[in-house]
Formats: sequence, structure tokens, C-alpha cells
Amino acid sequence: MNRLNETEHAAWIGYRRMRLLLDLQIQRDLMRDSGLSEPDFHVLSNLSEATGQRMRLTELAAHLRWSKSRLSHHIGRMEGRGLVSRQEVAHDGRGAAIVLTSRG
Repeated sequence: MNRLNETEHAAWIGYRRMRLLLDLQIQRDLMRDSGLSEPDFHVLSNLSEATGQRMRLTELAAHLRWSKSRLSHHIGRMEGRGLVSRQEVAHDGRGAAIVLTSRG
């Protein structure tokens, strides 16, 4: 196993701390500027790139690497804010499509 020397270890710890602080600042800026959380942003960005700005819940959960339950709860909160809507899939009654709204 490759072990780090003291200098490499200190550099790695410094990098990890800087990365954590940068991620936190990006999240704060996103919330301040748009009112969106990081999970909101990930959902919206995936939908905005999808054909018809819609994805099945199972497909979106797989893209995000989230459980269907977690995504379903999060989508419910986003629906309440008018960012997305759930629509039945006409040819398949097994699930819903998550659709980006004009507000989202």
C-alpha cells in the first residue's frame, strides 16, 4: 500500500479542506442567487437537458444515483414550489414523468 509522506499528507488535507469550503460557498451562492438547493439544481439541470424537458422518475433517480423514494419526496417539495410537475405517461400507467415547468 502506498503511504503518503508528511508533506503529501498535509497537501491532501489542505486540498480536502479547500474543496469542502468551496462546495459550501457554491451552495450558499446558489441559494442566495436563485433560491435553489444543490439537489434542486441537479434535478432541474437533468430535466433541462432531457428530451422534452421530461424524464420518468425511475430514469431521473438513476441519473442522480438517488433512491426512487428520496427523489419522489424531493419532487413533491419542488412541485409545491412550482418548479416541476408530475404527469402520467399516456402509453404506460406504471409511473409518472417529471416535467420541468416554465418556473423551473
